[in-house]
Amino acid sequence: MRHPALHPGAPRGPAGGDAAHHCPAAEARAVDAFKAQYRLAALKRQADARMAGVDFILTPTAPTIYTIAQVEANPIGLNSRSAPTPIS
Repeated sequence: MRHPALHPGAPRGPAGGDAAHHCPAAEARAVDAFKAQYRLAALKRQADARMAGVDFILTPTAPTIYTIAQVEANPIGLNSRSAPTPIS
């Protein structure tokens, strides 16, 4: 059976039948959505508590760490990969 949420023009399987698919939305219940929201809120409270004493976070900006030999062999190419992306 085609799930009602699918557009009537959605791809069909062989001989005009429905394409094989699993639609989790057909099995979802409102109570599951609320439980997930409560779980998400609890995880956010935990994350907020852990981050409360953090002044800043330092993250690497390079996609990888290069050896000196790699940088010497291709300094412009490797350095261009770690250049910050301008914000539009």
